[in-house]
Amino acid sequence: MTEQVEPVVEDLQLMVRAAWETVLEHEEFGPDADFFAVGGNSFLVAKVMAGLSREVGARLPMRLFFALPTVRGVGQAITEYLEQR
Repeated sequence: MTEQVEPVVEDLQLMVRAAWETVLEHEEFGPDADFFAVGGNSFLVAKVMAGLSREVGARLPMRLFFALPTVRGVGQAITEYLEQR
């Protein structure tokens, strides 16, 4: 029997950052930069969340992104969501 290990906050933030870099096609943002202020849009949010859902092995609701659309905020929201499951 294999036990599923939940990613830690720092790992999730690295995943979120990598996903943003991919869809935004640049790395010019910090952990507290607003996704929409650095070039993001709703279509790209959907791509980010679909990719992150695949990576963590759980369907992540879009609302997790919009609560605080920063790398740090999205990473924390996903962590809390996974802990409550």
